[in-house]
Amino acid sequence: MANSSAITDIQPDYNNSLTVKGASGKSGEEILASIWGMNSSKTAQITNISRMYNSKHGMFASVPIMCRGVDCHFKDVCAIDQADRTIGERCPMEIAAIVTRFNQWCAHFNIDASGEIIQDKDLVDASLIKDLVVTEVQQMRAENKIAQSGDFMANTLIEIDKKCKPYYGMTVTPEAEMLMTLQDRKMKILNQLNATRKDKANDKRKETASDDAIRIFQQMQKAQKESQQQVDIMDVDFDEDGNIIVEDAEENIEEVIIDQPDDTKED
Repeated sequence: MANSSAITDIQPDYNNSLTVKGASGKSGEEILASIWGMNSSKTAQITNISRMYNSKHGMFASVPIMCRGVDCHFKDVCAIDQADRTIGERCPMEIAAIVTRFNQWCAHFNIDASGEIIQDKDLVDASLIKDLVVTEVQQMRAENKIAQSGDFMANTLIEIDKKCKPYYGMTVTPEAEMLMTLQDRKMKILNQLNATRKDKANDKRKETASDDAIRIFQQMQKAQKESQQQVDIMDVDFDEDGNIIVEDAEENIEEVIIDQPDDTKED
């Protein structure tokens, strides 16, 4: 049997190889070039592209389809004038849908999308909304395909027998199946968004409850200090805002004093 210690001795120490050789005194772009083994001139392009993806709409950069002119699968339902269709550019229809739906969903979930960059506190929600919008764009594509065919059913290849003879039958089209799949995905994302906001609301309620408890404790201390008597919280009334009603507290304190037994009286 091989010696296990010998195997251990030849294992490389990965923790000691994570440093970049000659990184001292180098700029961020130079270190980036060293890490990925590329020309330093390309790191400037990487920096510019990273700025693009850092913007609120940059995460959708790869989503819109490319215009293919007469070869486009959606040319019959395209709302762009033929004179304005530029082959090789991103589809203006899908870009418009992305920008509109992203802004609408951000407004619905109270996410500040007024700036070019989403705030860090909204990053999780914004990422889910991005997935939601991409799903809606894919739904739009499926719906356009269904609009072109005009039916949910199609004569589809079902099987091929041993003699390579094909058999066809009327089944739900792939576009219709995809639309149903995307609808389920959309509902799951919406549930995630709602669950995330419920968690935030629950955390907020916990914080509020703790703050209220501290505030009530401080008010009780103040009432006891001013009256110089022990105040029972069960004898104190609160207003709609959760503040102690001073008049009632003073009356309750007086009642407690009156009801207390007089130890000086003789039996």
